[in-house]
Amino acid sequence: MPAFGKLSKYCSFYYNDKRIVGLNFLHNTSIVLPCEAHTLDGRRDEINKHIDELHKRGFFAPEESRNESDLMANLLENISKVAGKRKLHFAMMPTFDCNSRCHYCYESKNSGMTSFWTEAEMDKVIDTVRVVKDSQPNQALSFAILGGEILQTKYWEPLSMLLQKIRSLSGTKNTQLVSNGVEIDELCDGLCQYSDVVKSIQLTLDGPREVHDRLRPNCIGKSGFDAIMSTLPKLAKEFVVCLRIHIYEENLNSLPTLLETVARCRSRFPQSIRPYIYPITVKGADGSCAGLESIRAKEVILLKSCLDMISRVNTGGSMEPIEIDFPGSFSLWDIICGKRFKMRRHFCAANGNQYVFGPDSRVYKCWWAIGNNDNMVGDLSAGGIDAARDGYWRGRTLEKLPKCMDCKYAFLCAGGCAYKASLIHKDIYAPLCPDFDAIARMLIEYRYHGEGNVSEMSFN
Repeated sequence: MPAFGKLSKYCSFYYNDKRIVGLNFLHNTSIVLPCEAHTLDGRRDEINKHIDELHKRGFFAPEESRNESDLMANLLENISKVAGKRKLHFAMMPTFDCNSRCHYCYESKNSGMTSFWTEAEMDKVIDTVRVVKDSQPNQALSFAILGGEILQTKYWEPLSMLLQKIRSLSGTKNTQLVSNGVEIDELCDGLCQYSDVVKSIQLTLDGPREVHDRLRPNCIGKSGFDAIMSTLPKLAKEFVVCLRIHIYEENLNSLPTLLETVARCRSRFPQSIRPYIYPITVKGADGSCAGLESIRAKEVILLKSCLDMISRVNTGGSMEPIEIDFPGSFSLWDIICGKRFKMRRHFCAANGNQYVFGPDSRVYKCWWAIGNNDNMVGDLSAGGIDAARDGYWRGRTLEKLPKCMDCKYAFLCAGGCAYKASLIHKDIYAPLCPDFDAIARMLIEYRYHGEGNVSEMSFN
C-alpha cells in the first residue's frame, strides 16, 4: 500500500523494466513514472515520490466512498446528455443473398432471405425512418446498407432506388455501404453518382491475394482481392474507404504482408483510406459461443498475435497505419497514450439510437440478431417499432448493471456486447466483459516496445 492512503478502485498500475504506468478510468487520466527498480518496495517508493501529482489526478480514494459514487453519477448524467444529441443510425439489410461463401459467416442461418426489398418494402422502411426522425427532431441521420452482399450487379437497380429514397429525406445524412468487394470494380462508376449521399464504403480483406481468395471464395470465379485493389484508387477520390481486415487463426501469418500492401495504398490517400483490424472470435450461424471464457481467451490470443505481427512492420509506439478494433482496445490505447478516451454509458448503438431493418421486414437493434424473434423490436407489416421492446434494449445502460457500476473498467465497455450476452447468458442485461487486464498489459508492452514484459502492480 502506498504510504499516503488507499488507491481508488477505478485505477491500475502496471510496470516493466523501465517505467510505471498508472491508468485512472474514473478521472480519465494516466501517468507515466520512470522507474528501474526491480523490487515491489522499490516501485512503491517511486510512486510515493509523486504523491501530489497522483492526488491531483484522482488516483487515491477520497475519505468518503460516496464521493466517487457521486462522481460516477455526474459522469453518467453528462454522458447521457451527450448521447441524447447523437445521430439516429439506421442499418438497412435489404437481402441476405451473397456471392461469397465465407466459412465464418454468421448470417448463413438467414440464407433463405435472398430476395432484395421491393419498392413497397423500401417505402415502409423510409416511412418508419421518418416516424423515428419526427420523434427525435433535429437529429442528424446516419445510414449503413449491408447484407448479404448489396453490391451485386443484379441488385444495382433496386440499390439505386433505395439510395434515391434516402437522398429524398430531409436533414443532414451520412450513408455507408458495406461490401465484400467482389463486384465493386463493375459498379464503381455508378457508385460515384451517389457521392452526395454515400460518404464511405467499407470493404473487407482477409489477407494478401492468394490468402484472401482462398478464405473468401465466391460463386463468380473471380479474384475478390483484385477487384478491391484495382478499384481502390478511384474509390478513394470520391469516398472514405474503410478497409476492414479480418483476423483469425487461419490467416494470422499473412498479416505483415497485407499490412505492407495496405500501407502503400494508404500513403497515396492518407485521409480517405482507413484500415482497421477486426478479430473473428465468434463463427457460424448460431454464433458458436462456447462461453465467455472461450471468447475472452480467443480475443487475448488474437490481440497478442496481431501486435506481434504489427511490430514486424512498425517499430512500435504507434498504431499507424492500422487500428485494432478489439473490445476496449481503442479506449485503452487512448488512455495509455495520455489521451482522454470516450467514456460509455452503453456498449454500442444497439442500446441507443440504432435500428436495423432486416430482409424479413422486421426491425432489430443489432444486425447479429436478425432472424431471432426474441431480439426483434418491431415488424413493419404489423405496426412498426414496438416501444416496449425498443425500450428494453435502450435500457441496458451502466446504471442498470450493478456489477459493472462497481468495476474499474465500467466506462470502457459499459457491460459489453448485449447480443453475445443473450447468446451466452440468455439475458442481454448480463455483463459480458473482455479481459481488460490482459489487454492493457499487451498494449503497454506494444507502446513501450523493447522494455520487457508488463505486469500489474499489487498493493495488497
